[in-house]
Amino acid sequence: MSNTFCPLPWVNLNSNTEGSIKLCCNIQENFHIRNNERELNFGIDSIEDIWNGNYMAFHRKQFLEGKQPDTCSVCWNLEKDNIQSPRQVACDEYKDINVDTISLPTSLELRFGNHCNLQCNSCWSLSSDKIAKERSDLIDQGQLPDWLNEVWQGEKALVKNADFEWYKKDEFKKTFKKLAPTLKKIYLTGGEPTLIDENIEILQTLLDAGNKHCYIALTTNLTYWNEEFYRRLNYFHNAEIQISIDGIGEKNSYIRYPSNWDHIETNLQRLRNEIQQHFIIKHYTVYSVFNYDSVKEIIDWAYEKHDPPRRYIWAPIICSAPDWLSIKWLPKYLREEALLCLEQLDKEIYKDNRKKNAWFEYGISTIKTYLKETLNDVEENNARDRFFSIMNVLDKKRNIDLQKVFPDLACLN
Repeated sequence: MSNTFCPLPWVNLNSNTEGSIKLCCNIQENFHIRNNERELNFGIDSIEDIWNGNYMAFHRKQFLEGKQPDTCSVCWNLEKDNIQSPRQVACDEYKDINVDTISLPTSLELRFGNHCNLQCNSCWSLSSDKIAKERSDLIDQGQLPDWLNEVWQGEKALVKNADFEWYKKDEFKKTFKKLAPTLKKIYLTGGEPTLIDENIEILQTLLDAGNKHCYIALTTNLTYWNEEFYRRLNYFHNAEIQISIDGIGEKNSYIRYPSNWDHIETNLQRLRNEIQQHFIIKHYTVYSVFNYDSVKEIIDWAYEKHDPPRRYIWAPIICSAPDWLSIKWLPKYLREEALLCLEQLDKEIYKDNRKKNAWFEYGISTIKTYLKETLNDVEENNARDRFFSIMNVLDKKRNIDLQKVFPDLACLN
């Protein structure tokens, strides 16, 4: 295979929260699967029409010919910055793939609607009904900056035209029952998946099909504990619980508003005590302007919660969009200071127990590589201005204060 090959067109499909479909979750929102210009939807179209259509055939052909389809620009840009891309991870996972056989997908990424209990600053209306309502209310008040009003009006239109209950339709239920016996991996997110009862039904359908070998992964904000969901999860042979935590204490509550830190710590303890010991806990942190200098604080907390021999992996997600959350607008000296701290952290922290704590080293390396790449970039003042503009709007609406929680960041205004 060429060094641009990706195996996902032979194994995977991804649903958006309104039922539209992409090849994988990393593909940008304007590249949904279509057939003769009509956007396909899991709630309407059969799995055969989706999987065997022109879109999938085109991408399989592109990858076999060593080309780089535009739809996959996220991965190409990461690789350009010397950061491991999801495509490269998939190549490692599916290195023995047989491209001569096109069976139905064995991997699904499912987002059952936008129901969520949080309004995270890195999120948007199609992934949180709370954000959708908040932004709609702010639009109706008529006091937004023109640029922000235009962006949020676009989101409002998308929400108005979306069917967030597509997963309740007969066509999708038929599709999932057909795939359930042979699925090897399923990823559940949202919205907040533990709040959506149909995710329990998904697990039960797999169990009824006798498929306990299916690898279950989910992303949760860990603010809610669903007893029935985790009880069923324990029947499977392998699982990965991905927890989204971007800061410690009130910092996380600000970034992932209005999360309750005590609830998160309590539910993490329940995860450690109540799910199978060999299930992985993967801690994702969206690396942004909010936490560019908080890596040590986050890792210290995670280290304290680490429970050998369970695998606990800390994995940062580089925030590139929206651009006002990217660290690229920070003054260069702050990015240099953050890099220097990480260089020191990588040399000294937990020096006596390196093997045990290899779970965070790759994450540190990822951020260091990214920081080094940004040092060649010019500060993006327009993104900085948009950041303070939008945080001013949200602080007033939520009755919170950037200056109080992130004083060093606020002083850059």
